[in-house]
Amino acid sequence: MIDPPRNLSSEGKQAFENAARNSSPRLSNRRIVREMLPAIQHKLEAGWSHEEIRQELAQAFGFNGTLSTLYSYVSKLSVAAKSGVLDEASTRETSIVTPDAVEAPPARRRVSETLVGPILAEILSNPAPSKKKTSLVERLNKPI
Repeated sequence: MIDPPRNLSSEGKQAFENAARNSSPRLSNRRIVREMLPAIQHKLEAGWSHEEIRQELAQAFGFNGTLSTLYSYVSKLSVAAKSGVLDEASTRETSIVTPDAVEAPPARRRVSETLVGPILAEILSNPAPSKKKTSLVERLNKPI
């Protein structure tokens, strides 16, 4: 059942109209973890649990990610920082990847190269010409 609309007080309306917008932009959870990564790693080495770190980040910076999110960000950003892929001076939401850090994907292989031997690969690469198959309609319409 829907409650009937309440009458709003003029003081409440005035307070809403005079409310100032928060001037500082909210940091994303990934950016909070990226900027605090050295401190997070230090706290983990000191014996802090991820949950304790998550609570401290929530209290200090407004981190609202789950424990799984924190695990994921810490592990991915730690690997990126160790490999030099992460540009710590960056303030963008995505990490900076240098062209040298990106490996080219391996060339695609054919089924004949991976699953079959050389004899079958030769047969598959040079198929014998096939006869044209007659359709059911052609077979039924064939004179007796």
